[in-house]
Amino acid sequence: MNGVAKAEDFRKAAEASAFEEPQRVVLPKCGFPVMLRRPRPIAFTLLGGSLPQSLATRESGVGSRESDAGATDNGQRTTDGLSADDLRKISQFWTKLFKAMFVQPGLSLTPGPEEIHPAWLPVEDQIFVIRWAVGEVASDGSDLAAFRRGQP
Repeated sequence: MNGVAKAEDFRKAAEASAFEEPQRVVLPKCGFPVMLRRPRPIAFTLLGGSLPQSLATRESGVGSRESDAGATDNGQRTTDGLSADDLRKISQFWTKLFKAMFVQPGLSLTPGPEEIHPAWLPVEDQIFVIRWAVGEVASDGSDLAAFRRGQP
């Protein structure tokens, strides 16, 4: 050993700082309080958070739905221009992120006694958790995106 840090040391340090401290958040649709950890930007990278190209292009404003409509990997597009593969990748990414965010109850695809399945969350609550994760809403549900735009 030459006294130099290992790559594993950096990975562990990054993972340890990837999320904020847990906060009590009340899910707006079901009304249940949960303990969630808000991800920091590094968490998205650590969990393989590169967006599928079609979504990244749409979100950045480069290209348009019209130009995406004809382009396809496998000939299958959803009504919003995403391929089935894009939707699968997005779903897998958010499932991994939700599993890391949910402290209590835990979240699992095979839930135990102290865990819930992602499908048990109403769609409105899933959307809220995504918006909370990216800083669009506060833990109390107030809309931070409107606040940042200077709207009441």
